[in-house]
Amino acid sequence: MSVRYLTMAFDAQISKSSTKFVLVALADYANESGEAYPSVETICRKTSLNRKTVLAAFKDLQTIKYISDSGERKGKTQQIKVWQLHSFNSTKNGTLKESQKRDSTENGTVPKTDTKQPKNGTLKESQKRDIEPSVSLTVSEPSVREGGSARFKKPTIGEIDQYALEEKLNLDGFSDYYESNGWRVGKNKMKCWKASARNWSRRQQQYGKGSRINSEADLKRAAREVWE
Repeated sequence: MSVRYLTMAFDAQISKSSTKFVLVALADYANESGEAYPSVETICRKTSLNRKTVLAAFKDLQTIKYISDSGERKGKTQQIKVWQLHSFNSTKNGTLKESQKRDSTENGTVPKTDTKQPKNGTLKESQKRDIEPSVSLTVSEPSVREGGSARFKKPTIGEIDQYALEEKLNLDGFSDYYESNGWRVGKNKMKCWKASARNWSRRQQQYGKGSRINSEADLKRAAREVWE
């Protein structure tokens, strides 16, 4: 182990953590001349990285000229590469290219973004618009639902006539009665005039004061008697 190369490996400015870890592992096996020849399997075992990641790290380190293949081979099979570690520092070789920076983001390292802050800490209006979500100030009117608690709307004569025709109801005197009492049911304000109209028609039948309207002619005649 070379303390010199191990120290430089720890100080190396490499944003990709797996690449730096492999460099530290190589430096741990390097001699004073900077030669190291651990097998790929040894580096995998020492760093707990998979083979694909270790091989990619070797490629990255060669690209930024931290290591190079000396051309020598060691081991029983004479197939283990002898890596030559170079004298590197953070100012000379520590800057990764843009392609390598993109690789680093895929492995969990997020590059810093250049966020400009105003000198006095106050954002301009254009900046506020970009940051703050747009808020719609449109307020929709509540819908008037039959039998619901929404705002009551007094029906017109035409609406009453049309409803009587559709439902075949006898609504003689309906509009006059409720117009005179302010469209109230008992002491409470009316909530649904159609429901009150149906109740009115049923009472007409119950007390024998009228019958269901069976034709449009009957409706028109009843309407003239009520409104004329």
